[in-house]
Order: sequence, then C-alpha cells, then structure tokens
Amino acid sequence: MITSTMWWLIPVIAAGLALIVAMFKYPKLWLGTFFFVLPIFLSDTGKGLTASELAVGGFLMVSVVVWMAWMVGTHNVIIVRWWGDFLLLLFLALSFGNCVIAVLNGVPFVNWLAEWSIYLLVLYYFPIRHYFDTDERSIRQLLIIGALSTVLMAAYSIYLYKVRMAANGALYAYQLWSSRSVLLGPMFVMTMLIGIPAIYLLPSRRGKALAFLLVLINAGALALTFTRSLWIFFFVSLLVVAAYLRPLQNLRLGLSIVGIIAITYFAATLYNPRLTAIAVRIVKERIASSTQLSGGDYSFETRTIEATDASKAIARYPLGGNGIRAALVSWGPIEQIHWRKSFIHIGYISLPFKLGIPLALLMLWTLGLFAWRADRNGIWECNHRALPPFTRSLLIGLMANNTTLAIVIFFTGFFDQRWGMVMLAFILAATSITNSQVMQARRHSTQQLS
Repeated sequence: MITSTMWWLIPVIAAGLALIVAMFKYPKLWLGTFFFVLPIFLSDTGKGLTASELAVGGFLMVSVVVWMAWMVGTHNVIIVRWWGDFLLLLFLALSFGNCVIAVLNGVPFVNWLAEWSIYLLVLYYFPIRHYFDTDERSIRQLLIIGALSTVLMAAYSIYLYKVRMAANGALYAYQLWSSRSVLLGPMFVMTMLIGIPAIYLLPSRRGKALAFLLVLINAGALALTFTRSLWIFFFVSLLVVAAYLRPLQNLRLGLSIVGIIAITYFAATLYNPRLTAIAVRIVKERIASSTQLSGGDYSFETRTIEATDASKAIARYPLGGNGIRAALVSWGPIEQIHWRKSFIHIGYISLPFKLGIPLALLMLWTLGLFAWRADRNGIWECNHRALPPFTRSLLIGLMANNTTLAIVIFFTGFFDQRWGMVMLAFILAATSITNSQVMQARRHSTQQLS
C-alpha cells in the first residue's frame, strides 16, 4: 500500500511503465532516456543512495535484462557476435555464483545483490550496439546523445561543486578542496579525447564549434576534480591523438591549450584573486606531493597499505575470492585507525579480492580483447578514406582512452562504480560499432577495386 510519504512512487511507476513501452516500440527513445538520466544517477550528491536513485537504478538494470531476454526469445537476435561478447556474458553468469561465497563470509544477500547488480549496467553495450551499429547517421546520433549526456554531467558536477563551495564558505584551501568531486573525472577525460580529434576532422564549422564547446565544458569539470592523475594521463593520452593530427594542427592544439589556461587564470584572478591563488596553491601541492610516496602523499600511502592487506586476503582465497561486499580490515594513515571497508581503490586488486583470481583474469582478458580490437583498427584503419569523420574521431578517441582506462582501473574502484560500468558499456559498444564501420569500409574498397 502506498502511503502519503511515498506519493513519489506513483509518477515513478507511471514513468517506468511508459519507458517499458518505449523500450520495445521506440528503442532509441529508451536509450536516449538512459543517457539523459545518467548525470543524476551517476553524480555524487554527497547524500548517499537516495530513493530516486534506487528507483532509477532498479529500472535501468531490470529494463536492460528484460530487453535482452525479449530480443533473444522473440526476435532471435544474435547477441554473441565474437569471443569478446561470449566472455563478457560468461563473466556475468559466473560472478552470480559469488553470492554463495559472500553469504558464507557473513555478507547479507541483499547487500551482495545491491553491488553485484551494478555489473548489469555493462549490458547496455548490447542494445547500444544493436540500434546504433547501422550507418553513419546512427553513429552521429549516438555521439550527439552521448555528448549531450556528458555536457549535462559536467554542468551538474560544476553546479554541485558550486553548491558545496557555498556551503563550506570557500574561505580556505580546505573548503575549496573538500568541495570537489572526482567521481566522473574519467568520463570527462574520455569525452575530451573523442572531442578533440572531432574539432579537426569534422567538415562543418558548426560541428567544429560544437566539438570545441564540448571539450571546453568537460575540461572545466575535469579541472574542478583536482585529480592530478587524471590531468597527467589526459596529457599522456593526448599524445596518441596528436599522432593523428598534422603538424600545424598540433601547433594550433598546443597554443589553444596554453591560451585557454592563461585566459582562465586571468579571468579567475579578476573575478576572485584570493580563491584563484588558493586554487593555484592546491594544484602545485597536488603535483608536488606526487613525488612524496611515503609520509607526504597520504592517498598513495593509503592505497599501498590497502593493496597489501587485500593481497593477503586474496592469497587466503585465491580461487573464489572473499565475496562481493566482503569487509577488509586495513590501516588508515590519515585517521590513524583501522577501518573495516568493502571498497578497495585499486581495481586490479579489488576484483580478485571479491571474485577470485580466475574471474578477475576473465574480465581483464575480455577488456584486453576489446582494447586490442580498438587499437588495431585505430592504428591500421583510422585513415581509411571510406570512414566518415565521426567514426575516425571515435576510433582515435577510443585508442587514446585505452591508455587512460588502464590507469583509471588502477587508481579507482572502477568495477564497483556505476559510472565505471556505464563507461565500460559505451567503450565496448563504440569499439564494436567502429569495427563494423571498418569492415564496411574494407568491403567498399574491395568492390571499387573489382
């Protein structure tokens, strides 16, 4: 029975039913809705898991499972197209058995299910590939929808930063620092790595201008994360993009970056010199602390201790792991106390700790196959004349982002995060879609030669 305090369930249920109808009748509308609710569903509001996030998350996860069952059962759609698809589905199927290990280790089944269900978000790879892997127009639609979604993510992230800064007073470096949110930083990096080549490859001035605006907005959101690792590896990955640009384009890119940083600094100084000085000091301290791996950089020290303790737990249960949501007791050098926590920062350690070494290797092998396909197409096929500009931009961005992704998994609990699984779904779908475009371009060239 719905009480007066649960009135919000009525519109949520109605919207859910409408989206279920749209899922079958207007599938691209369903996927568009998925992209446009991501900014709220993925963002860190600082309020924990809200009822609306729970309702939206439940619908997103259930709907994609229903879609797959419907397409396989009634439309005879071939979901598994190659080994990468098979291994991904195998990982999801085998990981469900982890519930037995988790329960035996004292984890309530409901808590286990809440975290395991996050893996289901990666299944959006299949409908995205199915509906946008048709022609150049569909790829353009996907990139536009994805770009709008990341713009909303960036805008919402900037808004939340402003709200936190106002609440904290933003008088000292601590307030400026504590107002940040690092959650969606990898999303902003990926968007920029796809958007930058689009600035130079898209034929129309309007397309170039929109791509530039997209990169600029995401750069602003990335800057406010104050995450040095993402800054550094963005510029490292940018070297991959630069390899596909002409010398004059690289010169323009470098001058543009320097110019934007200079203009932003002077504008911020004019607007609020004190806050600007504090922000610059924080940036300098963050970069300087990177060389202090013991006694200075507590975040690095925390991860090192955490990884050591988790590795010992992996050695005790190497095959099945300790179970999703299993607690790890680890020393916190900042608080100077022992913590019981289920979140482990290093993804390469977190996965075998929870699922065991075999399943962790299965997931990493799957990612490696997709990365190999993206890199192979990017290296050998990116300059194919028959490939449209959107596809070429996506190929370059994917290949550049693979470098960042490998590091992101190291520095974040990538596999435990909603944003991580959504980002992975997009990467896998984009890899498959660009591969199809490459195959079409090859066939087109063969037909012309014959």
